[in-house]
Amino acid sequence: MHTSAFRNLLYNLVRRDLTVRYKSTVLGFFWSFIKPLALTAIFYAVFSLVLHMTLNETRVPYALHLLAGMLAWSFFAGSTSEAMGVMLLNANLIKKVKLPLVVFPLATVISHLVHFLLGMVVLLALMIIAGLAPGPQCLLIIPIIALEAVLAFAIALILSALNVFWRDVGSIWEVLTTAWFYVTPIIYPFYAVTPEISKYGGRWLEWVYLANPMTPIMIALRRFLLYGSLETIDPKKLEILNIQLINSLGISIVVTGVIFFIGWNVFSKFSRSFADEL
Repeated sequence: MHTSAFRNLLYNLVRRDLTVRYKSTVLGFFWSFIKPLALTAIFYAVFSLVLHMTLNETRVPYALHLLAGMLAWSFFAGSTSEAMGVMLLNANLIKKVKLPLVVFPLATVISHLVHFLLGMVVLLALMIIAGLAPGPQCLLIIPIIALEAVLAFAIALILSALNVFWRDVGSIWEVLTTAWFYVTPIIYPFYAVTPEISKYGGRWLEWVYLANPMTPIMIALRRFLLYGSLETIDPKKLEILNIQLINSLGISIVVTGVIFFIGWNVFSKFSRSFADEL
């Protein structure tokens, strides 16, 4: 398939996903923001109002810290979970027409990316209301979001391929994403767990924790978006020192690259039998 034809197909699939998702709903797109906002409210009530969790940098509201993480996680978890069943959903089309099958998980990730970006616009508006006008560093979230999108697509390739042959993948992934959520600094800042990590495993275990590709993505997203709006800041109040963040992002890029390589090869191998299996 020519590049232009592939782009047209991808565009139509993304548009279909966006249209069908909110067909016959009153609030439309806002449902994609209401869900992470509702989870943010629940976690805020538990961790801030009940457990009295606060950030070292008090100028950054914990609610915005939490919402930024929830939006990013909702994009990752939502796109990978939905992409898992995309081949089954398009089984009739796959069996009848010869298509580049990679377009289906890619379209799913892009449609969720659109919702994520729209949610980020709402978050930026809330930041301005809270007195945290985005600074020039805000532009650095673009490569961070791109990295997360590649990671989501890489995992989507693996899940969408395996789920065609083994339907247990859905249940396994649900458990894994729940565990992954809690080992990623979303509802808590990174420095809240480093003392315990160092106590049980020393410095090396901290780097193992940072090898979770979503950890530096979350930290960097908040750093450039929320903390970048502050004119001056004490480095001790940051989640992680700048040099450590750069190093951990490098690890995240390498891990994401490895996952993408595995995902592409798994998808390429299994996709040859999709039509027969479906």
